Amino acid sequence: MVGDPKTLHDLARVDGAVHVRCRVCGHVELKDRKEMIRGRLFARLSCDWEVVCRDQRCGSAKCDSADVRVSVAPYSQDMDVLKRRRGAMITIGLALHILHRSSYSGTRAEIPVEAVRLALRALHPFVGDRSLLERYWADYSRQLPQGESLTYAFGWIVQRLVARGYSVPGEMR
Repeated sequence: MVGDPKTLHDLARVDGAVHVRCRVCGHVELKDRKEMIRGRLFARLSCDWEVVCRDQRCGSAKCDSADVRVSVAPYSQDMDVLKRRRGAMITIGLALHILHRSSYSGTRAEIPVEAVRLALRALHPFVGDRSLLERYWADYSRQLPQGESLTYAFGWIVQRLVARGYSVPGEMR
């Protein structure tokens, strides 16, 4: 691809991702193209490249600057970052699968407590908010009344992951 793309859909030609670098704090973030398209279409926002570049903000928890540099990152470049990202996505996917199954009362007996604890521990670096994970554990460890489930606590964890820029499978949302 020569020059900037016209839309996010053009990144599919180079199997690219969106590389966002904050000029204020130096935070670097690699955003998944498919997840950005899905999120922008859901929110009824434009997928034009100029609009996407203008809408991006720093993803750091300490900085919310709009002074960022947005570029295309083809997957053939920066493989170390992409390998870490893929590893993170696998970890998140497996942990969410365990928590999703354990959030329903009918399957709670089938899921070992250790698996739920390990899933929560694996999600901690990605969620960044310990209170959400503690809330899930507190609700999981107590006996819920008939008809109640952990879907709200699970949904909050998923929302937090999406807000921090991680891809979450559609069936988990």
